[in-house]
Amino acid sequence: GDGKGDGKGDGKGDGKGDGKGFEELQEIFKNKIIPLLQEYFFDDWEKIRLILGDNQKDEKFQFIKEHKVVWNELFGNGYTSDYNDGNDGNKTKRYKINDDNVFDDPQAYIQIYPPLTSQ
Repeated sequence: GDGKGDGKGDGKGDGKGDGKGFEELQEIFKNKIIPLLQEYFFDDWEKIRLILGDNQKDEKFQFIKEHKVVWNELFGNGYTSDYNDGNDGNKTKRYKINDDNVFDDPQAYIQIYPPLTSQ
């Protein structure tokens, strides 16, 4: 062809037929976008999750997973954590980059934005 393409790619490449577009997206997301968001939001993972739409996605599509640490369960009832978020049981949110192949799943990227609805 003429190399210009029709702009209707199948989402599996960069339009050149080599299939590397999605692989490049994965690498850029892991090695550039996530670290830039981390720097921009001063490691505020809750805000980063909001930007990525992770708070609205099924856990298997979340780039950043949230879990709660219940300090009293970990250290016993008499323990008072410096990290107490004000809830009972000294619960504190912790975040972890999802390493369950989420970067390999196109749905994780697609679900960053809600689907467009016809009006």
